Amino acid sequence: THTVIDLIESFCRCVFGSSLGARCVQFLPVMIPPFLSEMRHWDDGLREAFFQSFSSLVQIVQPHILPFLDSIFDLIQECWSQASLLG
Repeated sequence: THTVIDLIESFCRCVFGSSLGARCVQFLPVMIPPFLSEMRHWDDGLREAFFQSFSSLVQIVQPHILPFLDSIFDLIQECWSQASLLG
């Protein structure tokens, strides 16, 4: 839900905006893969809201998102394919 997205964004803003800096990148592997995995079970509207909000998260973590790009684009392609089948 939007609350989960807001929570992750708030966490990242707090962490990456603080003096902790890059040491907190260690949490991304714990947060991002399970989150992307769960998104496969969300309805289309919720996934769309996530993708719209996800750009904010990418701006916050910047290059630290690179290890997850393949998984992110796989999910985008999967969702795009499903949407094209429905329309």
